[in-house]
Amino acid sequence: MFFTYGRRGIRYVNGVEIMMPLISRRALKAGAHLFGQTVSGWGLDVALSKIVKKQLNGKAAVVDHIVARHTKPIDLEGGAFYEMLRQQNIFPLLEYRHLQQAYAADADFYEVSRS
Repeated sequence: MFFTYGRRGIRYVNGVEIMMPLISRRALKAGAHLFGQTVSGWGLDVALSKIVKKQLNGKAAVVDHIVARHTKPIDLEGGAFYEMLRQQNIFPLLEYRHLQQAYAADADFYEVSRS
């Protein structure tokens, strides 16, 4: 996750948070197959970022002028979405690790240089 800490502008990063992305049509087309590889959505963000960088020579960035806040706490244990995943024997962390390994993606998000 990325936090603004009162910053403004754009920070280049190794991946994007999939909950609030701005994705080009070219990037979406290059990574469309990923949506069939994860039900939970976990791992899609790091894999998509890796594909965009490798295939399109693209970059991911955070726009700190835009701030998003969760309206409710994220509830991995009792939330309806995660409960549905458990009932279907879908394990988000395993999906994340699979996509991370399959696309040689980083495990965590971090800032990168502008070059």
